[in-house]
Amino acid sequence: MNDITSRIEKELLRLGADIVGFGDISELPDNIRSGMPIGISVAVLYPKEVIQGISVVPTQEYRTWYDTLNERLGSLDKQTSVWLDPNLK
Repeated sequence: MNDITSRIEKELLRLGADIVGFGDISELPDNIRSGMPIGISVAVLYPKEVIQGISVVPTQEYRTWYDTLNERLGSLDKQTSVWLDPNLK
């Protein structure tokens, strides 16, 4: 891992990501990857008790966490975009 990926991973984990990964996306069409050669994946985990509470269909608690975690992912993605391109603020 190079210096910038290490810094991005460390900062995303500090801000609430549970898993951060990097991968070569250079074989994808340029217009899909906005010219970037590396993709960044960010994940946040559901609390185990929320998942264990689902017997047949998702519960209201699951839905609440779904919205919360998606907001966290959106915030992490936005912050990463700003680090990579400060003009996106």
